Amino acid sequence: MPSAFGYYLYLRFGHLSHHAWHGSTAAAGGTEVVDASLAAAFASDAPNFEDGDVLFASHRMKLRGEAGPRVQVPPRLARAAARIRGKAPPAEAVRATVSVGRAAFRRWKPGHPGRNACLYAASFLAERAMLQVNDLVVAATGRNAFFPNKPEQFHRSCAAYCRCAAAVRTLLYLAGGWRAWTVLTLSEVLWCLPPHPAAAMFVTNHGSGRAEGEEEGCVPTSSTYAGRWYAALTLGTNYHMEHHDFPDVPFHQLGRLRRIAPEFYRGMEGGDEDIYEGDNVFRIMEKAFSEPEFYSCMDDANNLMEAGI
Repeated sequence: MPSAFGYYLYLRFGHLSHHAWHGSTAAAGGTEVVDASLAAAFASDAPNFEDGDVLFASHRMKLRGEAGPRVQVPPRLARAAARIRGKAPPAEAVRATVSVGRAAFRRWKPGHPGRNACLYAASFLAERAMLQVNDLVVAATGRNAFFPNKPEQFHRSCAAYCRCAAAVRTLLYLAGGWRAWTVLTLSEVLWCLPPHPAAAMFVTNHGSGRAEGEEEGCVPTSSTYAGRWYAALTLGTNYHMEHHDFPDVPFHQLGRLRRIAPEFYRGMEGGDEDIYEGDNVFRIMEKAFSEPEFYSCMDDANNLMEAGI
């Protein structure tokens, strides 16, 4: 279904490349590292995003590199802002970074999970509302101005999607009024926000963890094992490490994959007789919002980039 959530952009242009480059890590079997920063996602001229997940992680995790997108400020607005601040009017065009997620994340306080979760929810909902407005602009103009350097095919695809989405939302509104539109919007968003149990998987699937028994090295992907009910609730996406190891395996088979290769996954040391399913999703969310980690070992990946590897 056409979605205000922005999943179309992610699934069409960012999911497969995310598997290769998440957190600016080198692709499997290679040494090349790409710039997967938030700024690069908006400024790149590549057909696909270098790492589409960074668009979501910007609301809840530490990132390396510059934020984005950067947009040109209208001259009249730039002059007015300069006057308010008591500064001379700018002589050249002014560009400003517009990132709802990063603006809210900078106001997080370590050890205050309630405050941080509220800021995350507010920025997430605000961005989704802005996306709905932007969908209408893209539908009318045929271009997504937030990605000015993308090839023409990208913009044609975005425009086709946004026109379809606008038509579906209009029909939904005509059939069910504002309540139907509200239900669609909230159903696309609320599962990503605490205290919804699925949010535990969403906010922690790409952290900077350590493998059990290991003191060095960073694990950029994690799974949430909270029982069969949780796997059903999240449609199998809670097996996120398994998904990245074998992206061609359907989500409903990932739990079986964990049993086939128990030596590679947490909590399977005892085999089928002693499968660990005891993750507390609310404790997971509390820790994620109290002590945010770098997205997908981005801190380690940044060291690789600086070394030119």
